[in-house]
Amino acid sequence: MVRVVEAVSKRGDVAGHVFISYVREDSHQVDLLHRTLKAARIPVWRDAADLWPGEDWRGEIRRAITGDALVFIACFSRASLARDSSYQNEELTLAIEQMRFRRPGKPWLIPVRFDECEIPDWDIGGGRTLTSIQHVDLFGDLSGDATARLVEAVLRILGRHLEAGACRHEEPSPAGAAQAPLQPGFAVTLSAGHTSAVNSVAFSPSGTLLASGGHDCKIRFWDVAAGRGTGKRIRSFVIVHSVAFSPDGTILASCGRGSKIWLYDVGTGQKTRTLAVRPGIGLLGDLWAVAFSPDGTTLASAGSRGIRLWDVAAGRVAATFPGHAGTSVAFSAEGTLLAGGQDKTIRIWDVETGRDFGAFTGHTGAVQSVAFSPDGTILASGGDSTIRIWEVRTGRNIHTLHGVIGNRLFNSVRSVSFSPDGTALASCSNNHVLLWDAENGRRIATLTGHTGAVQSVAFSPQGSLLASGSVDKAIRLWKV
Repeated sequence: MVRVVEAVSKRGDVAGHVFISYVREDSHQVDLLHRTLKAARIPVWRDAADLWPGEDWRGEIRRAITGDALVFIACFSRASLARDSSYQNEELTLAIEQMRFRRPGKPWLIPVRFDECEIPDWDIGGGRTLTSIQHVDLFGDLSGDATARLVEAVLRILGRHLEAGACRHEEPSPAGAAQAPLQPGFAVTLSAGHTSAVNSVAFSPSGTLLASGGHDCKIRFWDVAAGRGTGKRIRSFVIVHSVAFSPDGTILASCGRGSKIWLYDVGTGQKTRTLAVRPGIGLLGDLWAVAFSPDGTTLASAGSRGIRLWDVAAGRVAATFPGHAGTSVAFSAEGTLLAGGQDKTIRIWDVETGRDFGAFTGHTGAVQSVAFSPDGTILASGGDSTIRIWEVRTGRNIHTLHGVIGNRLFNSVRSVSFSPDGTALASCSNNHVLLWDAENGRRIATLTGHTGAVQSVAFSPQGSLLASGSVDKAIRLWKV
């Protein structure tokens, strides 16, 4: 399958199982299907795994189908239909007999196709045939989406349906109690793109492209709909800390080790301009974050030499904001305010006048990420082991959220991102991606699956996807 779709939730085991019926020629495709179902914690009965030497295999298969099989998946292909006789035919005959005992309208048998083949038109009773049942095509460009729908259909039948596209809510846990992970959907893993940690991810304004920057000194572009790389790669020659699209989607800005910002043409991948904090000096200090203003005329940067505003067209510094080294930066939706993380504090400036609204204090460690809500009234900051929600007008700390699961001494919140409608906030630390209710500060979901610390999170412009980049070299697109 082109896209490997993994169920990411961790649920308790259920009684019963899914029975997979297939022919040996389709073992490879069945292996992939088997792994996907197991990743979703769905019990699977399969002859290759569940029959043991010395057992009456016919009797065991019959018991597996007529006893605890809650779902029967019948796999078809040209290879299976080319055989005049097979044990799969015997299994299908038994499954159809079982269907006739079941109440109409209760899904049980699911036909699956591995290629462009004709599903056999077998009579299943009640004036229906096998072709009357909606089948699933696990081949072609949309095989990833089809696999996700198959897993969801199985979960529905098992009585464990997870509502697609919506987050289920966690009730507040008692003090000190562990919070169980709760997932909003499925994840597509974009792998084989980076050879080291992924430090930054950003969606294009249209949501069709994703850009990623890594510790391997590379920038990659990804086709979001296809779930794969576009083939366009940029070698930056320095570790990439941050990437950002211009509002019109034509320019990608990046920064990292050293004192330079690079601007690239998104269409060609070619470098169009270099912005240098100190011309001629390229390796002194680090730049940690870049962000475009909403009108695209200005670029903000945060680094070891402070926070600056750049005139994109002229390629020069337009303003410098005093203070300590900057680690993060963000514009408000109107572009009138700029927020920056400086050491353990956050400052907000008026972009036009340079007026400083004062320091927002409370973090005990470096502020690594800041993000304005879409309406500009709220600011989120991530640093140390907490996420803090601030009222921009007053500087009041509305909520302090515990953003680290597990060891808080050696882990910190690396990135925060508001959903486009402002109702949800995403954050990351350790191997986890967390979703929060932005209004009341309650954790509503925990996404697990990364095997290394998550460095960056970003919502798609439509709000239906969340991207995460990790030290494990992988990027994940989560359906939220």
